[in-house]
Amino acid sequence: MKIIFKKSQLKSLFLIVLFISIFSIMGHGMTVILNDPDNSTWWTDSSSVDHNWTVWTNGSTESIEWCALYNNKTGTFQLDANYTSGILNGTPFVRGTSYSDSVGKTYIWNVTCYNGTNRFESVGNRRALGVDVTTPTITLDSPSDDSFTSEDTLRIKYTPTDVSNPETCLLYTNLSGTWGINQTNTSYTSGTQIFYNISANSTHADGNYIWNVQCNDTAMNSAWAEDTNRTFTVDSNSTGLLVAINSPINNTVDSDTTPEITWNISSESQARFDEYLIIVSTNLTTFGAGIIQTQSITTVSTVKINLSELPVNDQYYFKITATDKAGNTQNSTNITWYAVDTAIPVVVLNFPSVNNSNTSDNTPEFNITVTDDNPDTCVLLLSNITGISLSINVTDTSITSGVVNTIIPTTMADGEYNFMIECNDSNNNRVNATSTPYEITIDTTNPTDIYINSTWHQTNTTDGTPRLSWNITTDINFQRYYIEARNVSDGNIDYAVNVTSRTTTYAELNLTFSQTYNFTVTAYDHAGNSFITPNATDTWLYLDDVCANLQAGWNLCGLVATIARNLSVIGAESGASFVSIWNTSKEWKTCNVVVGTTNCNLSVGITPTDTHHVWLYMDNAGLWENRTWNATSTSANTTLNNVTTNGWNIFSMYIRNGLTFGQLNDTSRFSNINVTGYSLPYNNATLSTPYITLDGFNTINQRTKFNYGKAMWVFFNGSTNASTHTFGTDGW
Repeated sequence: MKIIFKKSQLKSLFLIVLFISIFSIMGHGMTVILNDPDNSTWWTDSSSVDHNWTVWTNGSTESIEWCALYNNKTGTFQLDANYTSGILNGTPFVRGTSYSDSVGKTYIWNVTCYNGTNRFESVGNRRALGVDVTTPTITLDSPSDDSFTSEDTLRIKYTPTDVSNPETCLLYTNLSGTWGINQTNTSYTSGTQIFYNISANSTHADGNYIWNVQCNDTAMNSAWAEDTNRTFTVDSNSTGLLVAINSPINNTVDSDTTPEITWNISSESQARFDEYLIIVSTNLTTFGAGIIQTQSITTVSTVKINLSELPVNDQYYFKITATDKAGNTQNSTNITWYAVDTAIPVVVLNFPSVNNSNTSDNTPEFNITVTDDNPDTCVLLLSNITGISLSINVTDTSITSGVVNTIIPTTMADGEYNFMIECNDSNNNRVNATSTPYEITIDTTNPTDIYINSTWHQTNTTDGTPRLSWNITTDINFQRYYIEARNVSDGNIDYAVNVTSRTTTYAELNLTFSQTYNFTVTAYDHAGNSFITPNATDTWLYLDDVCANLQAGWNLCGLVATIARNLSVIGAESGASFVSIWNTSKEWKTCNVVVGTTNCNLSVGITPTDTHHVWLYMDNAGLWENRTWNATSTSANTTLNNVTTNGWNIFSMYIRNGLTFGQLNDTSRFSNINVTGYSLPYNNATLSTPYITLDGFNTINQRTKFNYGKAMWVFFNGSTNASTHTFGTDGW
């Protein structure tokens, strides 16, 4: 028979032989030999450590009472167990005791035996022992099995756990093409994740790869993370993810609030594909901030979807993001603008704003204001002048919401037209500016010539309400006559009136006294064409306030006439009871209009040259409304025949735009005849007729003015005997 001994058994056998020899020589004593575990070894079989020792006695006379096992598994070196039976001389004695895993070889053990008299400790004293029956565990964190990753994100992560005696972890991959170690970690901490950034260490081609991790501890316990290697795919190519939105087409306006979106299929395989993400935003500039809806599709062959309901009357931007399982992403090659429009445009016709309008422009501007989120087109529908059928004349595709849009037609001949403007938005919501066609008249012809034909022009009058007349216009599109009375002195219009009847060719005016007027009549048609009377400068009239309103009693009125007038005519005009004049013979001549006309037809009337005043006696106050004196100029010299050279003479003034006493005090006005004084009523609403000397001019200068038709007394001082004197108005 062949007997094989372990190394530890050979060592123990050697010690036994040695100690037997010693004890034989010595002849007495017990010997305790520790067989196993050997000093400074690891126990990894189980948590129960088998302690093995042999006791040798000195012959049959020595007995083994007991043996005690000592260790420090509680932290203190002390008795663990005491054995009193089964211990045979020279036979290995084995007993197991429970240990926890140690950190390093930190357990100490020994055996002491007793022969009834003495205690004997094991030869070689105490032994060191490490216990570690726990195999390291490894959690593979990422990438997960059958996962995908891009080169930019290729990081392997795992977490080893060994709380007692961690030593080394080995990362295995076939990234190099051969299965082997990629990373060795000789100082890992239990429970701490370890990562290896493959992208940072090398560049790898796209493809499928495997990986696993093996860890061991210092007790030589070793384990793989998983029985089967994990698989991952490196995929850095995103080209296959490119897609384009096919519908709705860009700039679509529709009433559909759940539009269908379609796109072309990705060329990525389903195995590698992750999702299509359909994104709806209300803001193109800050797309992410305006996102209101997203939908995910994980099937690569599904290339259409209906959106969830969108709010109406708003605009949106559609984008699709395609992603593979490696995290590669591509945005759609286009972003689609889409508007939900259910609102009907609001169209306001600004010009022509009313039906049956008129214009003198044969390319009139049709003005409209369109209010709509998506205005598109407006069409001018226009008839011809012979019918009412409408056809497209102009199409305007540049309509802007909220502003005045102008549509100019092709040139239109004079005549009547029907028109309508129709507008639509991008969703083809249509509306007309008016419910029915409107009519417009194009008229580019001025009214026919008209002239003022009243007969009282170029005269002076006290009639404040004269009737102005003119000839009729034949314009069939007539609108109105516009009558103006323009003040000659300042150019202002003092009175104006419209006459809207074409056949009414006169107007009663309402004028202001002491003013000179020119008159015009303008004929207008409904299109704004006009014709103004050309004879305005021939129609002047001076409205005289002197003796227009006669007081009860005597009234002194100045006269200038170009034709002779009988006193009876003056009495009939004025309604005076008596008419009296100071004749050329320096005599009073009076006509008693009430009693009879005995003296009224005498040759004592007003002549063009020699008498320039008249006295009127009124029983009651009255208006001398028809006091009209013919005149050919605005002012003229006044000549007085048979002058009293030393005394008072009465003059009638023929002056417009009255002058003051200071201006009258010019001796050259009376052919170098010295004037001692004047006498006439102040224009201060009094009826007094004071005597004014030359010395009083300085104080009274601005208080009295002379107007045409006023009479005044002039006292000549007799320095000349001429019987005719002229009051010159030159320069006034």
